Amino acid sequence: MHQLLICLLVVVLYANSFNNGYAIDDNLVTNTNEVVKKGIAGLPEIFSTNYVTGAVNFEYRPLVKATYAIEYQFFGTKPMVSHIINALLYALTGLALYGFLKRCFNKQNAWLPLLATLLFIAHPVHTEVVDNLKSRDELLSLWFSLLAGIALFKYVDENKWKHLAAVAGFLYWRCFLRAHAWPL
Repeated sequence: MHQLLICLLVVVLYANSFNNGYAIDDNLVTNTNEVVKKGIAGLPEIFSTNYVTGAVNFEYRPLVKATYAIEYQFFGTKPMVSHIINALLYALTGLALYGFLKRCFNKQNAWLPLLATLLFIAHPVHTEVVDNLKSRDELLSLWFSLLAGIALFKYVDENKWKHLAAVAGFLYWRCFLRAHAWPL
């Protein structure tokens, strides 16, 4: 029931953005990016080049750019789909935060993880990250970090190597999102 409330709050808060178009920065990596427009066929090039090249160069961020290419492959140039995907990623991040906080509080307070997650979801500081399609890397980075934390808790609880491997996997893929995601 709590998970449904989290998802519902994301829809209520961000459904108004579904009809938005592309913002200026979004064009660099979505509808005008020639590599992204190759769809799935562009994945090898995406994983071997920088995020944006040309007049402006950005560091290596292949995973988020790959999401745009896969999205383009199936939906073409439809900003509504991009905005719905970002809202979905935000909802998944909220669910991961809720799961992480539930484990942190270890059933000491059942309401605190839910209230903290709802406050996180509703906080206006996140509007730019959800509404700006180019910021998908931020959503994915937090999501992978929270999933790594949840997997680490599972490893501590169950002492199974598969959970430790999941931690490594989530952190590994997180490194392909932004340069600041590299654990140094």
